[in-house]
Amino acid sequence: MNVLIQKSEDSHEYEITIKCREIPALLIGTLNALQKDMFLLGHIEGKVHHVAIESILYFETVDKKVFFYTEKQVFTSNQKLYQLENTLVNDSFVRVSKQTIVNLHKVKNISSYRGSRLLLTLDNNEKVVVTRGFVPLLKERLGI
Repeated sequence: MNVLIQKSEDSHEYEITIKCREIPALLIGTLNALQKDMFLLGHIEGKVHHVAIESILYFETVDKKVFFYTEKQVFTSNQKLYQLENTLVNDSFVRVSKQTIVNLHKVKNISSYRGSRLLLTLDNNEKVVVTRGFVPLLKERLGI
């Protein structure tokens, strides 16, 4: 098997091309996982939307409902926060409190905050507090 990766400045989304005589079962499972993991279903006013995971700033639980935020919209999710945390196990997302998971690629800056907490400023200038219990995890993920 050969793997070829081409970086292109013209591309605005990922493209995967596979050339083979037959598609092995293992490859089908991998492709399904890739397609599933690139988008999340979000709900706004009864309508279902496919939302690119890379566009999500953070997830938050409020009154037992899970919301996720992009630059311009707020969606609700049918998944629980712990389910999303397990699904989004990669370098981008990290739990920063019992109520919040943040996309690290959307963090503009980090500053100290009262009570040994941290304050994250996101790309949309929204502020998210990292609670004391989650500060070590965040620092470990950032390598600081």
